[in-house]
Amino acid sequence: MDRKKYEFTGETRELSPTTILHRIRAVIDIPSAGVNAGDIGGWIESDSNLSHRGNAWVFDDARVFCNARVCDNAVIADNAWIWGNAYVSGDTRVYDHACVYDDAWVSNGSVIRDKTLIYNNARICGKMVVSGETRIGGNAYIKSSKDFITIGPIGSRSDFVTFYKNESEDIYVECGCFSGTMDEFLAAVQKTHGNNRFGREYRVAMKLAKVHILGEDNHD
Repeated sequence: MDRKKYEFTGETRELSPTTILHRIRAVIDIPSAGVNAGDIGGWIESDSNLSHRGNAWVFDDARVFCNARVCDNAVIADNAWIWGNAYVSGDTRVYDHACVYDDAWVSNGSVIRDKTLIYNNARICGKMVVSGETRIGGNAYIKSSKDFITIGPIGSRSDFVTFYKNESEDIYVECGCFSGTMDEFLAAVQKTHGNNRFGREYRVAMKLAKVHILGEDNHD
């Protein structure tokens, strides 16, 4: 059996009547994570959330719960939340107020920060920084920073719009409560805004997203 690298301190935090988090404390040094034996870490629901193998660690006020799994050399810090069936591995870093949840996977050295949300069945699997107000969900398949773009604040809500590539190599859109394909987003913009200032802003954003994600040679 692998040697345990942390224990529970006895300090708990209730997220709901059925979800109790436990603060962790290192019982061995984890040099690559900058952790010494005795250091206090963040919060997990059970030891199935944070692997005792590798150098993965949960710092600060970060929380990992439900069936979420953090392993290898991944680091969760600050106020980041990982939950659902999310899986965070490799040399990934998730910090600030970023969240990874549902069935999302993040691996291979990605940095997820600020207020980024990674959810549904999204797969983030390359060395890149995902930051700001970015929202990536659906069946996203992101291998590099060329596979997504967040633009804003724009539109009637002064909100951010994220365009990203899904597993079918199509562009998907997240904006406010809208989540759908580029064609569906264009139809929603036309119905709501027509050709007013906000409609024009969204159309310019769509054109930029196509150039960024699909390449200038593929679209006029």
